[in-house]
Amino acid sequence: MIDSKRLRFDFLPIVFVLIFAAFLRIPAFYLSHNNVDEDAYLSLAMKLDKYGLNDYAKNFNLHFIDFLDNEHFRAPVIGDRSIGDMLLRLKVNYERGMPTHRPPVFSLLLMASHRIFASHGYYASSSTEGNPYWHLQFYATIIPFLFSLLSIFFTYILGKMLFDERVGLYAALFLSLTPVELLAAHKIWAETALVFFTILTAIFYFLSVKSIRQGRIIYALLCGISAGIAFLTKFTGAFIVPAIMLHHLWLNRQKLKSAGSLFGVFFDVRIVLVILTAVAISFPWLCALHKSFGLNNMPKILTTASSATPWLASLGQRPWYMYIINTPCQFPIYFLGYAAIFVFFKKHRDDNRQFFLIAWFMLTLIFLSFFLWCKDDRYMLPAYPAIAILSSLVLGRVEKVLNNKSHLSGYVISSLLIILTAVIAFDLVIPDIVMRKDLLLFAFL
Repeated sequence: MIDSKRLRFDFLPIVFVLIFAAFLRIPAFYLSHNNVDEDAYLSLAMKLDKYGLNDYAKNFNLHFIDFLDNEHFRAPVIGDRSIGDMLLRLKVNYERGMPTHRPPVFSLLLMASHRIFASHGYYASSSTEGNPYWHLQFYATIIPFLFSLLSIFFTYILGKMLFDERVGLYAALFLSLTPVELLAAHKIWAETALVFFTILTAIFYFLSVKSIRQGRIIYALLCGISAGIAFLTKFTGAFIVPAIMLHHLWLNRQKLKSAGSLFGVFFDVRIVLVILTAVAISFPWLCALHKSFGLNNMPKILTTASSATPWLASLGQRPWYMYIINTPCQFPIYFLGYAAIFVFFKKHRDDNRQFFLIAWFMLTLIFLSFFLWCKDDRYMLPAYPAIAILSSLVLGRVEKVLNNKSHLSGYVISSLLIILTAVIAFDLVIPDIVMRKDLLLFAFL
């Protein structure tokens, strides 16, 4: 029988982490929200609200968008110029496509929130000195705020499911303090929703691994749905699917040595269902995108755009190894995650759980480093739960070894490491949040 008192007691630490994380993210409600991406998402949500999904290719774009401005707020409105204020501000030709290259899920979330919480236009604060009218932009700021907290909580669930309570708790705390995640949670950006759907995909995948022997495939179906929604939130949501496929092959590596087992491995009903469901959900949008741009032309279009503005040019000039260095330098405790990767290949190759986390992190890192010209720290966010769990796993092991040698010494040292890392993270990100910067200028400008 489950001890309800014990259950409540075990639940308290993650509740405290979530309260602490919410406290760090509350400024998002009062800060200004008028950068280019925020304007674009609000504009698309407004057009969805007006036109719905009818004639998607014609209406889901940034054409005919002008802005109403005053000293406190700005709001997108439908104007009479195809190339209105929004596109003039963006200054890159690929943004003029029909439909936009931005996937629709985040805009749909903003639209739904607006219908629930707002009775006015799609307002966002333009004041840099605080805003007493925070409730007017609440419909928008609540989305990244809420999904940030959900991502932290489900990182805890995933860490606990794969390893134990302490690993999950530390991983949730690490994600709540991660500079890039903190920055994204203070913007009307799609990243925090993307992280949530990516974690949900991983959770449903592992549930499907446990349940498939009992003939239940519902979790595989939910995994595919989550993966499809992640992709329709942002392109980088696709990275979790190759990680799942690679982990499946790793689980069945002995069977791959037998020719007679190959068919069963490659056409496993669970993996096939995950892939087909994810593709089915993504396919209509990919067709609309192909009709507009030609998917084979997208890399060329985006690469050409890298020199269109000083901002894009600066992102395109960052070195290929930026993500490798920035990830732990911005949050030093993630060096333990790198140690976990090294130790895995030396000693723990049979730990299939660690392999999945490593595949998730490394596939994202490799693709962004070598195949995407534009380098922005937030693109790595979908893989941060993986490095957070790996780092917390190592910290927990070190803590246990030190406690065995000297009572409580492990807790003291791990607490000091977390505090020191938090101080470094806050020193990096808090000024950038207050100054409303769109990029962490560390370690590469």
